[in-house]
Amino acid sequence: MLLPYLPDDVFATVSKFLIPREIFNLSLCCKSLYALATSEKVWFTQCDIIGIVSQNDLVEWRECVSSYKALCRFLLSVKPLMGIWVQQNPELGNIVYVMPGFVSVIACRIIPQEVSSLGIQDGPILWSSVFEIVCDFDGSNMFFLHGRGEKGIDCVYHGLLKCVNRFCNLLLLEVEHVNQDNEAIVPFRKFGCRDRKKLLEITTSQVRLEIPNHANEPLFPRSRDDCVNFQKDLVLLKERSAFLSQMTQMYKLSSIQIENKENSQGGEVGSMHLEVDDEIRKSIDYSKALSFPPSNENGLTQCMKRKSLGGYFWGGFKHILGTRGHRRSSSIDGFVVNVDQQHNTIAGTRDHRRSSSIDGCVVDIDQQNNTNTGTRDGRRTSTIDGSVIDVDQQYNTVAGTRDDGRSSTIDGSVVNVDQQHNTIAVTRDNQTMLNSSHEIKHDRLQDFLRSSDTLRLTLSALTVKLSSFRGWPNMNKSWFALYKMPMQVPTVDQVYAGLWGGTFGWPHEKNSQDKPRKPLFFLSLSYSESNGQQLLIGTKILEGTCYALHPNGSAMFIVNINEPSSDPFPWKTDRDSLSMNVEHTYTGEGIACGYGFKYPGSKSGSLFVFQNGNLAFVWKESRDVLTLQRVDLQELLKKGKRIPSLPPIDNFSYLMKSCLNVFTS
Repeated sequence: MLLPYLPDDVFATVSKFLIPREIFNLSLCCKSLYALATSEKVWFTQCDIIGIVSQNDLVEWRECVSSYKALCRFLLSVKPLMGIWVQQNPELGNIVYVMPGFVSVIACRIIPQEVSSLGIQDGPILWSSVFEIVCDFDGSNMFFLHGRGEKGIDCVYHGLLKCVNRFCNLLLLEVEHVNQDNEAIVPFRKFGCRDRKKLLEITTSQVRLEIPNHANEPLFPRSRDDCVNFQKDLVLLKERSAFLSQMTQMYKLSSIQIENKENSQGGEVGSMHLEVDDEIRKSIDYSKALSFPPSNENGLTQCMKRKSLGGYFWGGFKHILGTRGHRRSSSIDGFVVNVDQQHNTIAGTRDHRRSSSIDGCVVDIDQQNNTNTGTRDGRRTSTIDGSVIDVDQQYNTVAGTRDDGRSSTIDGSVVNVDQQHNTIAVTRDNQTMLNSSHEIKHDRLQDFLRSSDTLRLTLSALTVKLSSFRGWPNMNKSWFALYKMPMQVPTVDQVYAGLWGGTFGWPHEKNSQDKPRKPLFFLSLSYSESNGQQLLIGTKILEGTCYALHPNGSAMFIVNINEPSSDPFPWKTDRDSLSMNVEHTYTGEGIACGYGFKYPGSKSGSLFVFQNGNLAFVWKESRDVLTLQRVDLQELLKKGKRIPSLPPIDNFSYLMKSCLNVFTS
């Protein structure tokens, strides 16, 4: 066997045809192959094959990890996350781009904005951080959710990255339970949206970490062309990476310890104690963590003047879930009758006992029927002022219309007892169904807390079946999730696929200081087959207007690549008075006003391809023009400007429907 005698350089070249798992298996064969397969040159080659960062970056990243093998382990775990992720709301666009940082990957949200006076390529683009995944010294990953804290300070929230599938298309922010007994309990995803959000809020409030101001920026180095600032950024980034790693190891912020106590009556979770180190407690204002309504004598909502920390959190859960049974009342003659109390006291059995409240008195129809008549002839009686009234007889005399109607005469007036019974019974049936559903959710949350020894924040990257329409994924409105945008890679047959940026207007020029700025648009161009024709679809994923003109994910234009257009380009020169050389022209349709906001229409137009590689779609009737050019988000972000983030949960996934720019004040 000649492999052990090969030089490192030669074996590193051979290892290009192997995957990391095969190299690892090779190292288990013998001591000679182990030394060869664990050499730095071999794993440097593997890191380079992954293709996330350049070779120069790999050399700099190596200073913060134990070996290239550890670095390769980290790069393989985060590679499926790279790319563009989207969310439906707000309608202006919600783009999260995951890119390399420094020994980390950073998720950056592109803010809906206007085109800078310097243009798209040279102007600073606005962005905010969503989360980051940092490589530890041994190659393991550390997940940090970003968000604005209570005092308006940007914070990080430590958690765990798990379940990274190779072809993941869904990012879920969740709370994971750790159970030493391995008991089967309800998963976090089975809870309602409010319960899930409350669990996330409580968990993030306890794993919050305020990092020093000098470590807050930057999150990735600027371009290497700016050598001076690039070296300064590396120094700050190394300090930041070391700080996060030290804090993670020292305080173990990734979990919340829970101690469950069962009471003797209901066996429910009586308190939840969060075991957090003293240093972390100092950075958390528990007094403002949760607030609840004051108590009343009826016990609908109870909040003691003094509560332990666990009491506040558990009170928060009960406040969301409500009491186990909502009180129902009915008003007759100005008196409020607690229907639930009567139902539980009088109608506790299955004999369908009927009660009614008249002039403040509770009348038990069935009980009097069973006591006074003692027969099973179905006669119905009622006692008022100590007298027994044959309800059936009055019904036959006074009502005489419905066979199953029950009535009672009081002070000369006819009271339909059955009508009252049916009204209250319907309410009871509806409330019983609500209570049943409510109790199921309550029990699920109880089981989740009772069976959990530890709670921690997690980010799961899953592969699920997602339907799409014109390149835009259909999304669940209640998941705290981000969805992978399927970006097609340009090929010989699909040369226009990829990410494009632009704005309306011609000529395609930089905005001057005295002219109003134009909104920035980002479009994902993808190809699709329909009826034997190849279509090019321009899907809007970002719109920089003040108010969304069209829904997020709308097709700005659809072009038939197989059908050339004979329409001439309306302008002959560009901003430099140079003639425009049009290489190709295709027939298509562009978006237009339709039946309201959700259902836009379309009008005919043409797509023009210029010699310099830019595109322009022109609406034939209005002569509006949308000019586009290819963009590299990673290079744009390196020259961009960071703005404060939203609170952590909304910063990850904004679920509220909005047509405004919610990411800026």
